[in-house]
Amino acid sequence: MTAPKTRTRKTQQRQRFTGWSTSDADEIERRRLRGREEAIRIEALDRADTFFGTFLAHSKGGHAYRVEIRSLIGHINSCDCPDHRVNGLGTCKHIEFVLGRLLARLDKCVLNELGGRYIRRVMEVLKQPASRKRHVNVLQHLLGYLRQHAERGDRADLLEAIDGYRRGEYPLVVPVRLLRHHFRRHPHPYVSQQVYLEPYPAELMLRNAV
Repeated sequence: MTAPKTRTRKTQQRQRFTGWSTSDADEIERRRLRGREEAIRIEALDRADTFFGTFLAHSKGGHAYRVEIRSLIGHINSCDCPDHRVNGLGTCKHIEFVLGRLLARLDKCVLNELGGRYIRRVMEVLKQPASRKRHVNVLQHLLGYLRQHAERGDRADLLEAIDGYRRGEYPLVVPVRLLRHHFRRHPHPYVSQQVYLEPYPAELMLRNAV
């Protein structure tokens, strides 16, 4: 008597995350998987651009979040969902879902044309001076990358410096120098690629009236 044949299915192995000691890469992959699995409907708000711009991500719970896509590969996009505001990763499941949909139709676009549109949009953004509110948003985002490394007292000092700048009590150079000091002690690969903490020329750091 022969054993019955069993069918084998090619199923995608889902990565398992356990404990509290996950890395940033683990957390980003977790959100990427959730973005693939959950039913999210997207709506493009900037009809003039196919890839870069603002989208509404409608979740199955009835909430709609604004997703701004600035890059197809870098973690510099934004979303107004609660997770993106606090995770310090530069992404969330809504961003990952939108990116997945956009990248799925990338082969239908002429890459040279896409690159030209990207450069034009970057130049448009650079024409707009950064406001105090936007600086605070960037500073808080950078602080998120220190959440697993800086001690509680150091994080409190950084929060006070950022909040003092928000209130107009401290110049911008104060929270910037504090963050630079801590990232030298606790380097992060993503932050090390940014120029915000190391502007050139150096006089840009002294624009404290912003």
